[in-house]
Amino acid sequence: MTTKKLNLVIFTFLMILAGNSYACELFAFSFNKPVAAGPLLERFWKNGSNNPHGWGMVYKDNGKLKVIKEEIDASKSRKAAETVEMQLNRKLLVAHVRKMKIGKICFENTHPFKGKTCGKEFGFVQNGKVVDYRKYKQDNFKPAGSCDSEYYLCYLLDRIRAEKMQNLRKADLRKLHNYFLKMNAHKDNWTNNILTDGDKLIVYQDNKDFNPIKFFHYTSGQPESKAFVKELKITFPAETEGYLFSAKPVAAAKSWKKMHAGQMMVIENGKVIYDKLNGSR
Repeated sequence: MTTKKLNLVIFTFLMILAGNSYACELFAFSFNKPVAAGPLLERFWKNGSNNPHGWGMVYKDNGKLKVIKEEIDASKSRKAAETVEMQLNRKLLVAHVRKMKIGKICFENTHPFKGKTCGKEFGFVQNGKVVDYRKYKQDNFKPAGSCDSEYYLCYLLDRIRAEKMQNLRKADLRKLHNYFLKMNAHKDNWTNNILTDGDKLIVYQDNKDFNPIKFFHYTSGQPESKAFVKELKITFPAETEGYLFSAKPVAAAKSWKKMHAGQMMVIENGKVIYDKLNGSR
């Protein structure tokens, strides 16, 4: 057995022993029509009991990215409960619950993180750890906190600014994918990422298969989709199509598919516009 394969076996064994307790949790969706986020968030915030060091979400509101977050357990938070009741209908939303690994427990270190470059806002959540994050230069963007994930966003914003990638065209997405792979290259870096500009949802699965992200393709009228809304006791508009992402499915668990190691998917208005295992082609 090669050293690389042995390290992967050891990593997998340790993750099984830990019951994935090392992982924060990510959740996101992109649809072609606004959907009721409350029932989805209600299921997701329950993960706060195992990730008690903060919760947050980001979505587009009146043309700008709005972040709501708190540095406490989502499952015990009155504010998180209020997000379930706020009649929030959105085409795209990203959420996160945190289990602290790098950086203290505080508001500044709570996901999502938001930044602006070239006139466009970006929201970012990350699951895992990036041990060598300080070596990546952030010439124009400085983190407010001490979390590796915010350093990561600052680095991405620098790259987006330097290479004028803010419009996230296909060539830009390939470059972005390669930057994700670069940040994931260190043997001790485990990183699942979700980046959004409020229109495009960019989801990257760690290349060591850490805490595998699963996705569900919702299409109105399909048996799996009917089971999904029935379990959640929710109603989606007719002819709704889109994708949901989470390591722990919020409903209809058997219908979710696992992302591949190193895969990046980009969804816009409920449609896949990019899906590759690497960014070279």
